[in-house]
Amino acid sequence: MSLPLTLPAFNLDATSTIQVTIVSNYYTAQVAFYNGAILVYSLTLLQQAPYATIPADLVVGTFKIISGTLTMQIPSAIQAGTVTLNCTFTDLNVPNPQPLNAVVATWNLNQ
Repeated sequence: MSLPLTLPAFNLDATSTIQVTIVSNYYTAQVAFYNGAILVYSLTLLQQAPYATIPADLVVGTFKIISGTLTMQIPSAIQAGTVTLNCTFTDLNVPNPQPLNAVVATWNLNQ
């Protein structure tokens, strides 16, 4: 496949998703948070800066990230690349803050 590579969306809840698109030689990830079809927030993770802090109290539909980070693991010949969300969140069904540590995207070199 050729770049850009749009990976399957990661569902935060029924209407909120994270969409990751890999660009620029498989070492750059564009991360977008959506409420349905509405873009709420986006950022880019680079090989030189694979870590980003999510703004406090980011509301994506009914999913609220109280505090969180995104980390990108660069792919290699023996290991897939990943984007990991580590956060504390609340939702309609989770009113008390809960931790979440999830791989929201994975890809291989030359996928």
